[in-house]
Amino acid sequence: MLESQAVSQALEATFRPDKLNLGALGNMVPQLHIHHIARFKDDMAWPGPVWGNTKGEQRSDEEQAEVMTRIGNVLSLSSLFTRA
Repeated sequence: MLESQAVSQALEATFRPDKLNLGALGNMVPQLHIHHIARFKDDMAWPGPVWGNTKGEQRSDEEQAEVMTRIGNVLSLSSLFTRA
């Protein structure tokens, strides 16, 4: 739960979404996994679910790397405050 909270806070700090959706969907795998999805009123699937409503569009590799770097930077900062 601490990791989920850290990811949620990183998404909020990085993207300032209109809504943050969390979903524990795992019917196809035995382990728990939680989806964290930053949603915006102008995203292509709003207000419906993102699954099956995104026209299959994806970020470029460069865009994805930049997003991962931004989130990673925020998570790195948050870990400074959560270490025992």
